[in-house]
Amino acid sequence: MSETLNPPAPPAAPRKTWRQALTLYARPASVRMLLLGFSAGLPLLLVLGTLSFRLREAGIDRSTIGYLSWVGLAYGFKWAWAPLVDRLPLPLLTRALGRRRSWLLLSQAAIATCESSSQARRRPSQRVRKGSGKRSTSGAQAHLKP
Repeated sequence: MSETLNPPAPPAAPRKTWRQALTLYARPASVRMLLLGFSAGLPLLLVLGTLSFRLREAGIDRSTIGYLSWVGLAYGFKWAWAPLVDRLPLPLLTRALGRRRSWLLLSQAAIATCESSSQARRRPSQRVRKGSGKRSTSGAQAHLKP
């Protein structure tokens, strides 16, 4: 009767060595995902680290450089917004473009709107000249070398 209440435990699987366990990471699919993850995080590190250093060398104050850390918030909260982008259809755009393309169009439109409103709020001496792609050299911009 005790055998029916406590069935025998299944035999233990043979333990893998470290080398056998690490061979999982040598598979082509694992290597691809490793490279994709590395390439997704590396640009953020390079941009924030190197650009912050160079801006400080150019004499830009630390509070202005601190605003660059806001760029990292999009990556920091990716766990929250990525599932929405993957699953939530946009009412009119999804039918016409598909789910991912509609989100890309919406995000690009939001970025363009923010950039144009930022440009409109600047003083005329700080605006980007049309056609040149360069800012005027008045004020704080005068000491920066190309």
